[in-house]
Amino acid sequence: MDDAVLTDQQRMAELSFGYLTIMSAVAGYTCQRGPDPDMDSVDATVRAGGLSRPLFDVQLKTTRSPMWRNDGLHFWLKAKNYQDLRAKRMVKAVLVVLVLPAKPSDWVECTADGLFLRGPALWDWLEGSAEAPGGKTVVIPERQRFDLDAMQSIISRVRQGLPLKGGV
Repeated sequence: MDDAVLTDQQRMAELSFGYLTIMSAVAGYTCQRGPDPDMDSVDATVRAGGLSRPLFDVQLKTTRSPMWRNDGLHFWLKAKNYQDLRAKRMVKAVLVVLVLPAKPSDWVECTADGLFLRGPALWDWLEGSAEAPGGKTVVIPERQRFDLDAMQSIISRVRQGLPLKGGV
């Protein structure tokens, strides 16, 4: 794309936000961009309805060179992002990693049947994880897909004041 305004990195970031926005809309939730992701590693906030108005923050990442191993996706997080996500917060924060194909031309397909984004998104909750001052490779099991069920389960657990691991 000779006339592109966005770099590949920026395009990947926009696709990850688009993914989160679509999943939120399907669930009937709102999705709002964070004010400054570099401030506290929050790219967006997802909010549900009901009397308690549960919400959670999301740090979005995207990769097109995933490191898959038997135990899942191995993804390197910079020290700041890792430290921000492992900290105890009033509003729970999750990491969502969108895995895209290596070639940008393979990222999206538009057909008569619909618009298809190629690649899964996985999620993890790092609160309380061990300190790693220089950053850390997090391992996200492949079963932790960030899909409609996962999003609804996260909201349900937030609403009940439960930890986010263990039930999704």
